[in-house]
Amino acid sequence: MATALRLTLQIRRCTNPACPQCDKPYRPAEEGRLALPKHEFGLDVIALVGTLSYAQYRSVPEIHQELEPRRVTIALRTVLNLSERYDELVALSLTDTARLQRITEAQGHVALALVLSSCGG
Repeated sequence: MATALRLTLQIRRCTNPACPQCDKPYRPAEEGRLALPKHEFGLDVIALVGTLSYAQYRSVPEIHQELEPRRVTIALRTVLNLSERYDELVALSLTDTARLQRITEAQGHVALALVLSSCGG
């Protein structure tokens, strides 16, 4: 069985007074892969759950069973929660483009990332 890890992220701030981002916290780029805010799992696990559910038509118990050999320690109920989170993220990305545009404009830039998972059996 896999061991659960407790990770501590270092949040940094620019200390240059001339910088427009001065004193605003910035978080590690890989943070979303580790865990979403207030969640135990990152986008990689959420994407895998979504892929197993929709691309491979797996049930929640089947997804749970598939995660075990990948060393993802997770409760059956959490798999269901992650599946629902995947649905929410997909729906948000398809329907709330104005919000996403507002966020990226305020930030001044955006970093695009693809989460690829190997789900072949």
